Amino acid sequence: MKKINIRVSKNQLRKIILIIWPFILALLVFISVRYAVHNSRFVDLYYSTGIYPFIAKLISGLSNLVPFSIWDLFWVMTIVLLIAGLILAIFRKVKWKTYGLSVLQSAALLYVFFYVVWGFNYFRPKIETRVSWKNKNLTMRFSDQFSIQSFLIPIQAMFRFLLPIIQQLTVWLRSRTGRTARNWESIIRMVHDYQRR
Repeated sequence: MKKINIRVSKNQLRKIILIIWPFILALLVFISVRYAVHNSRFVDLYYSTGIYPFIAKLISGLSNLVPFSIWDLFWVMTIVLLIAGLILAIFRKVKWKTYGLSVLQSAALLYVFFYVVWGFNYFRPKIETRVSWKNKNLTMRFSDQFSIQSFLIPIQAMFRFLLPIIQQLTVWLRSRTGRTARNWESIIRMVHDYQRR
């Protein structure tokens, strides 16, 4: 049996680490989320009443410095950066591979950010358990529907915001190239079908 020697230079190792660190971080958060699902008391004790109050004070302090919502600014910047990167990739100023990798890395970091800043609170014990509420006649259907609806409302708003931009981009692309415009038309059809639901 031959021994296989794989040599990696320090520069190559740095490049690999820079590429994969967001995914490793997201994997660690994913594993901790799987643990949190089954250990709500642990989440309540260490995250919700331990780490989270510090994070909430920090974010509130930062958001009080400006007269507008930081959350809205974050989403506007995210959308602008996605569109700018897409345009740069279309004009071949940035490689599609680099753009796609950047989008995936950003998505992984958003996943990590969401759970670290707020998301673990979803795994706390139910309110009935925390306040020792004994009413067994309460059905959870309304609260389940409410949580799903509150999750879908921002997604629908984002589609409504992006649709005119995508349509204008499609018109512009149609005037430049026929091939790319067909791809954009399928995306617009998908958005329209989603809005009809």
